[in-house]
Amino acid sequence: MLTPHQAAITATAGPQNWAALIADDHVGTSPEAALPLISTAFRQQCNTAEGAFTALAGLAGAALILSYSIADTSRHNALEVFRGCRNAANNLECAGTPVDYKSAINTVNKILHSRDTLASAMLLVDIIRIANHITES
Repeated sequence: MLTPHQAAITATAGPQNWAALIADDHVGTSPEAALPLISTAFRQQCNTAEGAFTALAGLAGAALILSYSIADTSRHNALEVFRGCRNAANNLECAGTPVDYKSAINTVNKILHSRDTLASAMLLVDIIRIANHITES
């Protein structure tokens, strides 16, 4: 468990600050590239500042890749995609059922390889929700 001081510092690496990393543009990215970042983030124990930063870095990288990938098939640019998904994530209740690592990664892998824009957007919302949970814990 993070101390209050560590939690406050860790929150600066959270999704509320990720928009600064994304240009209001379109860049072709392969959604499959997000898989190793998500996998690493999901394996992290976030009970230390280092673990939380590592998980958030992976989730931020995956969010960038997915934002640009979704924008590539959309009339919206990557920044608009990210902001829309972040708003959706912030409006959802954080009531999820824990899923084991293997099931989660298998599902993520299927979504990323499907190249389904809606499924990718839903995954982006979940990535932001997970990152919010890390920064709020």
